[in-house]
Amino acid sequence: MSIEGGLLGGATGGATGGATGGATGGATGGATGGATVNALGDGFATPVICDAMIRQRAACIEPADRIPWQLPERNDPADHGHIKRWEPWVRSYLCAQSLVSNLRFHVYKAGATRASRGDPGDPAHKGVLPDWQSKGLSVTLTTRLNRVRQPEGQRVRLATLVRPKAEAFQQQVERVLDWADLREERMPEVLAQIGNTYAFWGAIIPVHADRLRNTREILDAAVQFATFVEMRFKHELACWRPFDLSPQVQPMITTPGHGALPSGHCVESYVIKEVLQLLLGVSRTDDTHDSLRRQFGRTAARIATNRVVAGVHFPIDNLAGRLLGRVLGRYFAFCCGVAEPPSSDGKPKDMEPMWHSGAFVGPLCREGIDFEPEVQSIFDAQDRPDYYRYDAPPDLDLLRPADNLLKPIWEAARKELRMLELSF
Repeated sequence: MSIEGGLLGGATGGATGGATGGATGGATGGATGGATVNALGDGFATPVICDAMIRQRAACIEPADRIPWQLPERNDPADHGHIKRWEPWVRSYLCAQSLVSNLRFHVYKAGATRASRGDPGDPAHKGVLPDWQSKGLSVTLTTRLNRVRQPEGQRVRLATLVRPKAEAFQQQVERVLDWADLREERMPEVLAQIGNTYAFWGAIIPVHADRLRNTREILDAAVQFATFVEMRFKHELACWRPFDLSPQVQPMITTPGHGALPSGHCVESYVIKEVLQLLLGVSRTDDTHDSLRRQFGRTAARIATNRVVAGVHFPIDNLAGRLLGRVLGRYFAFCCGVAEPPSSDGKPKDMEPMWHSGAFVGPLCREGIDFEPEVQSIFDAQDRPDYYRYDAPPDLDLLRPADNLLKPIWEAARKELRMLELSF
C-alpha cells in the first residue's frame, strides 16, 4: 500500500509540474520521486511528517503521565483471539502458514498398486490404491487433523485428482473451438475476471465494500489457500493447455504459464461459493434459500466457463476444479471452526457432514463431455457421475482442526454480516 500511495502522490505532483515543464518529464519524475520517498513505510514516512512528529512530541509530553490501559498477557496456547490485533497482511501470512503446513501431497504413477516407499504412512490408501485411482497419474492431498482428546495429528485424505488420458484433451479441443464463437460477447467478463472476481460476487452480496472488511479478509484467506493447493496439483499433473494441442485455438488473452488441470478460476470460484454460503448460513434444507444458492452456483459456473471461452482451458479442467473447490471450501470453513452445515429454525437438519473427501477420476470421463454443473451431481450418490467420488471421513465427528487460528477471523466476519442483516 505504501508503494501505491507513493506512486499516486508522485504521479499527482509530477503531472502538476509537467503542465509547466513538460508533461512527460514531470509525470515520470514525480512518480519516481513519490515512490522513492514513501517506499520506506506508510504514508506518514516522509521527512516533513517525521520532523513535525518530533516537534509535536517535544511540546506535548509530560514524563509523569501514564495511560491506564489493561494489556493482558497471553497464557492459553489454544486461544488465538489476539490475532485480531494484527494488521490484515500479517493475518494473511499466519492463516496461509497454518493451513498449508498441515497438507501433504502424494503422487502415484498410472498403474501403481501400492504406496511409494517414500510415503509409508499415507492414510489415503493404507498401501493399496483403489482401482479407479490407478487408471492414471494421480495426486492425493491429505491433511493433518487432531482426534478428540488425542493431541497427536492424524492424516486424512482431502482430495484426489487422476489425470485424464491424452486423447481426452485432444477430443476437448473441439469443445474449446465451439465455445470460441462467444468470445466477442464474453470479452468484458473475461477481461474483468482475470485478476479477481469480487465485483461479480459483490453484485449478489457486497463483499467488495469497506463495511464487510472481515468477510473480504476471510474470502482472501480462502482464495490464497486454494491457490497454494491448485498450483501444486497443476504442477504434478502437468496437463497441456488448449493452444498446445491446436493452432486453431488462438486464445483471446495470454495463456497463464502453468498447467491447465484443475482450472484455478474454477477452484477459487467454488471455494468462494462454499465459504459464502456457510458464512451467510445458507441451508440446503430451507427452500427459501434456494434462489441464493442457485445464484452462487451460476456465478461460479459462469466464471469457470469464461476461461474455456477465452481459449485457455478445457471443459474437463473445470470438472476437476469444481470438485476440488467444493472440498477445499468446506474444509477451509471446518478449519475456521464450523462443525456442521447451517440449519434453519424449524427446518430439517442438513444430514450432509461438514466436509468430504473428494476425487475426480479423469480417465472415466466419457468422450465429448462438457462442463454442466447443474446436471453433474457431486453430493447425491444416485445422480453422481462415475468420475466423481465424494465420501465423508468415517470418524469426522471425532476430528478437529490442527489449530483454531482462523476461528476469530471467521467469527468477526459472521458478526459484521449479522450486523448488516445479511445472514440467515
